Amino acid sequence: MTEPLKLWLLSRTDEVWYDNFVNAVVAAFTEEEARHIWPTKNKDRNFNGVIFWHDGAWTVRHDDGSISVDKRCGDEWVHPDTLKVTLVGIANDHLSAGDVICAQYDAG
Repeated sequence: MTEPLKLWLLSRTDEVWYDNFVNAVVAAFTEEEARHIWPTKNKDRNFNGVIFWHDGAWTVRHDDGSISVDKRCGDEWVHPDTLKVTLVGIANDHLSAGDVICAQYDAG
């Protein structure tokens, strides 16, 4: 029997300023996988690529296939180890690991 896909609430534990993500609900099999999901779905328009955790930093995979660390990623979201991760339920069959169900962003 395979482990069910779960829904996790990711919450910041630091003080949140303008133009920052506050929290997100994501789909993942484990707490560890959940804390490494960037709180936007698919391609992030602000960074012109897909953001993922790699070698200790939020990293952008650009449309041309190149990857780079963009300091702005750390300004909008936090190090995965500082997140409070709470199990909130079991995902429906139409969701996939890595999906972001919703996220709160405090725009300035």
